[in-house]
Amino acid sequence: MEEKMEGKVAIRDFILGEIERRGPLPFAKPEENLSYRFFDCGHVDSFGMLAFVARIEERFGVTLGAEELQSEQFRTVGGVVDIVLRLLEEKE
Repeated sequence: MEEKMEGKVAIRDFILGEIERRGPLPFAKPEENLSYRFFDCGHVDSFGMLAFVARIEERFGVTLGAEELQSEQFRTVGGVVDIVLRLLEEKE
């Protein structure tokens, strides 16, 4: 369980870092940004989304399909973290 939590924190930190490359996040603490709707707020635009997705796929060795990308879950930082975590678990 501890390993899963460490993995989740690493994924969260990577996702937040990628979003932050495009501008400052709204909250100082990482956990406060989990519900941040980065795409809806214009933090990542449609062109930036392509690079964002590519970096996630490259870093974690997963493929984000249309189902994930169009999901409500993919609209928040925490949702993206959960999607990546699920895809990694499915690979095992």
